[in-house]
Amino acid sequence: MSDICINHIENYWKLLTEEANNFFNQEKYELALDSYLNALYRAEVLSNNLQDCIRMKVPFVQVYTISCYNLANCYQEVKDLSRAEEILQKAIYFLLHLYEKNYEKESIQKELRKSVLNYLSFTQKSNVKTSRTDAFLTYLKNQTTKYNLQNIKTFDYVQFN
Repeated sequence: MSDICINHIENYWKLLTEEANNFFNQEKYELALDSYLNALYRAEVLSNNLQDCIRMKVPFVQVYTISCYNLANCYQEVKDLSRAEEILQKAIYFLLHLYEKNYEKESIQKELRKSVLNYLSFTQKSNVKTSRTDAFLTYLKNQTTKYNLQNIKTFDYVQFN
């Protein structure tokens, strides 16, 4: 992808995120959701152009995870806890995928720690405990073993069955 396109997408992501944050702060959650979803789409486009983002120093990992966190928070406000959980899981899947590809492992571990803490906080605060939650925690346990991620202190707090 051209440099101009990458820059345009990143800048448009910033604009959409700022717009959504304003809607969120005004408690216009449906409008915020629309803008956050559009911002996530831009983040996905950036993450699909990994090499271009790396070359241009676009912080695509943070762009993607911020989009997921914002969207999850908004879903919580509209009481759509299923979608909030799904999007928080999506952030973790994304980070594990990058870790598997050996992309900046130390940086990814830090982001992964934040994402897992976010997810655990959400499940505890919202009292979400579904079969999907259990399956995801089992998957997470398997991935931490597979990639030797037990050294991430966050995982010490996960209650695996």
